[in-house]
Parts: sequence; C-alpha cells; structure tokens
Amino acid sequence: MRVTLNDEIRKSIQDYTKVYLETSNETISDGYISMLIDMLVEKYIDVKSYPSTWSQQDIEDDVTDYFESHSARIASKIPEIYGRMGAEGEISHNENGINRSFGNASPLYDAFPDVVPFAYVL
Repeated sequence: MRVTLNDEIRKSIQDYTKVYLETSNETISDGYISMLIDMLVEKYIDVKSYPSTWSQQDIEDDVTDYFESHSARIASKIPEIYGRMGAEGEISHNENGINRSFGNASPLYDAFPDVVPFAYVL
C-alpha cells in the first residue's frame, strides 16, 4: 500500500528539519529528507497495523492527519535517523567521553512512541 503525503505537509516537515539542522551546522539534501519522510510514512503504516476493513482512503486520511499534526516532532526525528545510519541496533557506544545507546534495531520505530496499533481479536 502506497500513501503519499500532500506537498504542503511534506514541505512543512522539510522546513522544520532544516531548522533543526541549522543548530548543528549539518546538511541533508532535500532528496534524502524526502526519502526519509517516505520511509517514515511506510513505517507508520506498519506500526499502525490497519485492519483489512479500512479503505485506502481511510488509511490515507489517518496518515495525513497524523503527519500534519505531528510535523515538528517528525522533523526532529529525521536528523536523528540520519545520524544513526550505520549504527542500527547499537546498544551502547563510548567514544571520546560521549556515551550512546540505542534500543531498537530500526530508528524508524523510535519516531512513533505515541502510535498505538490496532488490536485484533481472535
């Protein structure tokens, strides 16, 4: 299933991401930011685990509502995801007095701590 955010939401997330990056003097290309947004949309759909009774339009509406209302939070995760590339699943790391530890193998899961998946009853 493919869900594409509208240009206004995508631009808002990209703009917020650039503001976050300005504080650290880092740059990420627009194309790369766009790819990470697409990956976050796909991961949101995976995490949400929509029931088969939801139509494509219902899913698109829910994804759009979430990304529109959480655009600043999502944008703040993009530099973190970018910075963790190559160290997925790292539990701890110490270098030059800086300690790091990551919980999940995929930093994309950490972007949605407030998302509750649908439950299925057998």
